[in-house]
Amino acid sequence: MPAPRPANRLAGESSPYLLQHAHNPVDWFPWGEEAFAAARERDVPLFLSIGYATCYWCHVMERECFESPEIARLMNQGFVCVKVDREERPDVDDVYMTAIQLLTGRGGWPMSVFLTPPGARGGGDRGLEPYWGGTYFPPTPRPGMPSFPQVLTAMSNAYANQKDDVLEQAASLTGTIRGYLNAERAPVRLDASAARRAFEALASGFDSTNGGFHGAPKFPQAVFLEFLLDARERWGGEDRERADRMLRLTLDRMATGGIHDQIGGGFHRYAVDATWTVPHFEKMLYDQGQLASVYARAAGAFDDPYYARVARRIGTYVIKEMRHEAGGFFSAQDAEVEAREGLNYLWTREEIERVLAGPDAELALRAYSVDAGPNFQDPHHESEPPRNVLRLAAHPDRLATQLGMSAGELWDRLDAINAALMDERSKRQQPATDDKVIASWNGLMIAGLAESASALDEPALARAAARAADFVLREMRAEGGQLVRTWRDGRLGAGALLEDYAFVIRGLLALHRATGEARWREESESLADVADRLFGSPEGGAFDTTADRTDLIVRAASSSDGAVPCASSVMLQNLRELGRHESLGRALAAMSSAVADNPLSAINSTRLLLHLDQGFLEAHGMGEGAAERRESLEESPVEIFASANEVEVGADGAEVSLEFRIAEGHHVNARHPGAEGLVGLDVDLEGAMGFELVADYPPGQAYEGPAAPAGVTLYVHEGSVRVDCRIELTGEPITGSPRLVATYQACDDRACLAPMQSTLGVRIRASEAALKATGD
Repeated sequence: MPAPRPANRLAGESSPYLLQHAHNPVDWFPWGEEAFAAARERDVPLFLSIGYATCYWCHVMERECFESPEIARLMNQGFVCVKVDREERPDVDDVYMTAIQLLTGRGGWPMSVFLTPPGARGGGDRGLEPYWGGTYFPPTPRPGMPSFPQVLTAMSNAYANQKDDVLEQAASLTGTIRGYLNAERAPVRLDASAARRAFEALASGFDSTNGGFHGAPKFPQAVFLEFLLDARERWGGEDRERADRMLRLTLDRMATGGIHDQIGGGFHRYAVDATWTVPHFEKMLYDQGQLASVYARAAGAFDDPYYARVARRIGTYVIKEMRHEAGGFFSAQDAEVEAREGLNYLWTREEIERVLAGPDAELALRAYSVDAGPNFQDPHHESEPPRNVLRLAAHPDRLATQLGMSAGELWDRLDAINAALMDERSKRQQPATDDKVIASWNGLMIAGLAESASALDEPALARAAARAADFVLREMRAEGGQLVRTWRDGRLGAGALLEDYAFVIRGLLALHRATGEARWREESESLADVADRLFGSPEGGAFDTTADRTDLIVRAASSSDGAVPCASSVMLQNLRELGRHESLGRALAAMSSAVADNPLSAINSTRLLLHLDQGFLEAHGMGEGAAERRESLEESPVEIFASANEVEVGADGAEVSLEFRIAEGHHVNARHPGAEGLVGLDVDLEGAMGFELVADYPPGQAYEGPAAPAGVTLYVHEGSVRVDCRIELTGEPITGSPRLVATYQACDDRACLAPMQSTLGVRIRASEAALKATGD
């Protein structure tokens, strides 16, 4: 048995993610002054690796790279190497994720970023500025992807031999990051039309076949569903019907899909396909909290017992598997078991038949789509046998009818089947649980349980929410009484962020609504006062962090909602419920430019406009006297021209060409850019069935500019590029109105802009003969 490797500095940390790396041969530092001082003294860059304990690809890169003595030697010689748990320090993660998205157009974990050391420009230089980065890198080169050793060598040599260029690029990128994350903007004119634009943007990206928005991968995007639930309550007629169609199809397909753990309850983080079948198997507390709220609300809105069942089972799962004995909730469960993604959740036909007998086995195979054949093949271990992610073959009401039984009978039998399968599943090796308690995510779970308790008349869920709230308020406090972000085995983490205060307040207010107990509202009032003091901006908005975070190159004030809503948007909702109208008006005015620029990106703030009248906006500087809405933070360097304004598609198809005119000094990525993380040129049809598009993409030219990564050839287009498209009929019934959508990513020699998607004003319709032939 090999002797255990000596521990590095991470052995003294409490984060499960950092402890996973405590015996790597890499000389890891935790994020902090010790690492910064070492980089200053050695005058070498910092290599920053950010991830989290339940991240599959973080595990892969550790096994392949960080456990390699040869690669560790390169890392230790050329860099001061730093590990960050993104769940402990989302403020650090946000800054450098913005850098990666600007550089590559995409993000993800593990994040790999190269930073300038403090003092690189002289004594007063704080350093920590990113100059290059990416996500996962393999140990050996792959097509379109350099090896991690190649990247390490190139980044070390760049700093040693081209230091001025590195510092110039880092300064430029840092300035752009500051513009994205902390752009102070005056209030602009705002009205209910922003909510309308967000609604139409959702409808434009809605997948009318599978539910959800856009294609694979698919995330639950609870903030979109909350917006639609509010919109349907405020609007009537056709708008309400459209909102209901988007909600019902999405909620149904998510609940019946493999992203929903049909046996144990709860939801995985996202689906890798467009049909919600194969998930990425992590389970995150923040998803459980938000989706419990959404399904509980939808159960009442649509009087749907299936949604009530889904919400109830989320609560049951979290209480059973993700709760500390003192009442707080753990943060996540892992995606992998025995280095195999999702292994605990997967089944073969033979395994089910061994557990269940006769009719129950037949029902399980039919109900959970196993009789249709395997739907999962491990992409990383092709020698593994094909297996099944369990998903319902149809909506349970329809499935019960197909099986000749009532919905109640179906559920009784599936509950017994699930119990037997769960008993068998519990005998397998279980995925690891990240057992740190995060204040903000507990706030979301408290809200989900409390809202489920009210909607479903389940007092036990309210009691679990109250225990968690007591835990956060009792255990997660610093000496001065302020909240801390994390707790693990009695050890407190760093001070709380605005997100922690905002989400905990949200949970306490939901608990007050569910129980009527005054203490929960009193605690929320007290926390709101503290949050205003710690995070408030003189302009009326709020920063994400306290002013004393000197280890950040920017004090961010976020406005975009993602897998969780941004902190400021949740605080807006809290201020409204607390009746703090003056504070609400000032905070919304500070967010107004973000809402006006992109109401979909800031959708949780946009949602507030469904509940405020124009008089309120006028009174707080967002009326007629305010500045006009700006179209965007920056103009796109790409113009797109179509060869026709209208296309009629008959039996022989039809053709249309698109010309992309690219501004001087910029380029767009070719269809196949040649490197992971870059978004290639793409043209597609959305919004209809019965049509398909085939595009002829010209090859790109090799990019030879200063931003080219080592060992990789990037393929781009400059000046202009033409894409010839052919639209054909599939022979299926024609539904909807097809839209021609172009996706592209523009870059210059310093960084890449975020990918952009343009819906072109080309009217596409089927010929009369084609409509008759398909029966429409």
